[in-house]
Amino acid sequence: MIRRIAVIGPRRRRTGTGPFVSGFLRENGCEVLSWDRAEAGLLLDPGRSRPEVDAVAICSPPETHLDYLRAALAKGLHVFCEKPIVWPPDHSCEDFEGVLDALTGALNGAARDGLTVHENTQWVYTLGDFRRLAGEIGPDDVEHFRCEMSPSAALPAEMTMESSAHANALLLALGCAGIEELSVRFKPDKQRQKASLEFGFRSRTPSGSPVEVEYRFVQQLDQPRHAAYEVNHRRVERRVEVDGYRISLRHETEELAIRDPLRSSVEDFLAKAGAGPAGREPYDRIISNIRMSYALLKAASGDLRSRTEGRP
Repeated sequence: MIRRIAVIGPRRRRTGTGPFVSGFLRENGCEVLSWDRAEAGLLLDPGRSRPEVDAVAICSPPETHLDYLRAALAKGLHVFCEKPIVWPPDHSCEDFEGVLDALTGALNGAARDGLTVHENTQWVYTLGDFRRLAGEIGPDDVEHFRCEMSPSAALPAEMTMESSAHANALLLALGCAGIEELSVRFKPDKQRQKASLEFGFRSRTPSGSPVEVEYRFVQQLDQPRHAAYEVNHRRVERRVEVDGYRISLRHETEELAIRDPLRSSVEDFLAKAGAGPAGREPYDRIISNIRMSYALLKAASGDLRSRTEGRP
């Protein structure tokens, strides 16, 4: 059971979730320590003993995640990590295999040592609400998937970093995998306030049937940001009442109040860590997600305009 947890990146300097993750942890009975860069840096020192915590929540910028993740696991700590779980500082795909090897080694070590690693791709916790609103759908029934997100960034690589992990996680949770025949279209905005980035590709169901996939990321600076997704053209859109931060999903003329998916993500992490190895899920989806994100990053960075990626 996690009783004491350190949050790395406890403030919202960019668009981080640190303050909200801290709040949900406290509501679940955890003692929360807020580690700034200097305090978190001590975790990276292999000569220092394990800190007096049970886990860390990594809510710092994505390019810092891998170092903190590996250091925490080496000291026997469970890890809650903001998405994307790893990301190159320069948005380069040149050392992707090296990064993936390092991540895979860390996750294999976590599995061996009975530690939980949880990537915060919180949108998957709305799929039950989607089914209540729009109807059941099985993994081999998926023929079309569309996801719309609203990153704050204006450049393709940064937009991909902000939004792709959420979209990928939904697709993977629906049972689909892989990227084939990838295309990308970027529309810059001269005012740097409403750039758009669109991906189109084909994925596959567990039985191998094709799934047509669309991602549309449109820059938005004001809050609350637009977010929506469709499965077989059944569409749900997130609605947020800023006063009290009440969240709902809307499908056609129906609207359903839902739990904050970030709360569900935090509680899922605590439950898995508390259950030990028996409560831990395989890490295949984490690896698949980052493989997909890197394929999208490479396309968004202009290295290709059409590419076929095998199933992860």
